[in-house]
Amino acid sequence: MSQKQRRTQTGRRAVSEQRIIDAAMHVIGRKGTDRLTLSEVGTEAGYSRGLPAHLFGNKEGLLLRVLDRYLSYVPGRTHFALPDWEPGRGLERLRVIIQGWIGTGVRHPEYFRTYLILSGEAAREGPTGMGVALRAQICAMNHRTRTELARYLRQGRKHGEIAASVDPQHAALLIMSTLSGLLAFWVLDPQAFSLRRAASRCLDDLLARLRRSA
Repeated sequence: MSQKQRRTQTGRRAVSEQRIIDAAMHVIGRKGTDRLTLSEVGTEAGYSRGLPAHLFGNKEGLLLRVLDRYLSYVPGRTHFALPDWEPGRGLERLRVIIQGWIGTGVRHPEYFRTYLILSGEAAREGPTGMGVALRAQICAMNHRTRTELARYLRQGRKHGEIAASVDPQHAALLIMSTLSGLLAFWVLDPQAFSLRRAASRCLDDLLARLRRSA
């Protein structure tokens, strides 16, 4: 097989995998993971019923790739990949990055929905092998996010723009848990409130608590 043919075959495989992962996210959104079948995902993607098994091996392999797709959508494989603190603009930069993450999720709710469903799968008591693998990836992302936020807030405190009384690790956890709760409420009932506006108001409250008094 020529190099050109190999590149063409690799490209076709990548397109097929992408379409099947997209289809799996839609099926997960409708039915969860328990009732998802590889054959249904193949049909949803417009391919043969057997192609997902050929490409991903089994349901566990497909779900791990779905989660990896979500993680690749998230910059730095954390919810918030932050630059170094910029004096005079640090808190506003944090707001902009978080609002950007929220905005992307509003435009593509299937990402948020899939993440929450897979998190539920990972949180089951006595998880299966699949649940263990999902939990490991999700916990790693959450740990990276908390570490990144705490690092950023620690820099802000060093610059004297975050109150000295603020515990960066606790503040990072508070930001993450507040936004995760909003996300869960919104995915369940997106007509109940504007996620953008609710997140903006919560950020106002959270950032005001962090800011050093003049």
